[in-house]
Amino acid sequence: MKFRATFFAGALALVLSGCGTSHVIDKEAEQPEIGITAAAQPDSQAVEKINTLFGMTPVVQQAKEAAIAQCLQAQGLAWEIRPSSGSYDIRSDLSPKPLSVEEAQEHGYQALSANPEQTLPDIDDAAWAAYMGNSDKGSVSVEGISGSIAADGCLAQSYEAVFGSAEAGVLFESGISNLPLPYLNAATQDSRITELDKQWSTCMKNQHNVDIATPDLASIDTSMDSHQLAIYDAQCRQTVKYEEVTTDVLNAYMTTFLADQEGIIDQLTRAKQTAEKNAPAILNS
Repeated sequence: MKFRATFFAGALALVLSGCGTSHVIDKEAEQPEIGITAAAQPDSQAVEKINTLFGMTPVVQQAKEAAIAQCLQAQGLAWEIRPSSGSYDIRSDLSPKPLSVEEAQEHGYQALSANPEQTLPDIDDAAWAAYMGNSDKGSVSVEGISGSIAADGCLAQSYEAVFGSAEAGVLFESGISNLPLPYLNAATQDSRITELDKQWSTCMKNQHNVDIATPDLASIDTSMDSHQLAIYDAQCRQTVKYEEVTTDVLNAYMTTFLADQEGIIDQLTRAKQTAEKNAPAILNS
């Protein structure tokens, strides 16, 4: 299993995380997260709670886009409103993505390849510069949260309109992108995941005469027909209860995350509540 660091909220993640491409970190290359352990009594709803907290309603997403567009239009620039992204799912930050036998039979590994949040409209240089702002004139950051934005950019102004302050926007957008990462990394290092991959590999060899170590490697293997390999992969995942075990492990580490980050989660909750309150007025202005 690998940890998958992905885009969140399109171009906003480029500003906050300081990277221009998504990347996947190999489990073998990761370093164990010191002091992060699975909860002894996991909350079976931990993942669902995080998905609910971190998810932005379509109305809030649309309001954020509208605020950016209004800021740029005031400068004589255009901004193409981006469609709302799908619901937030922290499970999508772990690779391999879920793959059912039905999905494999119908689509093969193509079922895992779609990532609409990375499809962004073209933005001209002038609009991008105004959106980003100039950090030399001042930046906005939040202590304990990775990432900062220029104080004079339209992104910062959209945060102020939606979240009540640019700081609250940085807290929410960058917080949900970065705070869980050490816990996700720790989950990939859990011995239950290592054992799960071994069981899956044994199934592939015994049931399908395919010698391969992990589902991640299977999805990029070119030694046989990828559609058939995807079916074998999904069948062995079903046999070893791959998704069930992965969910249990993720719930255990997300329970730890919720306990460790309780103070910041309270702030995230308030920021989200403010955004949901402000969004309708922005859209109606």
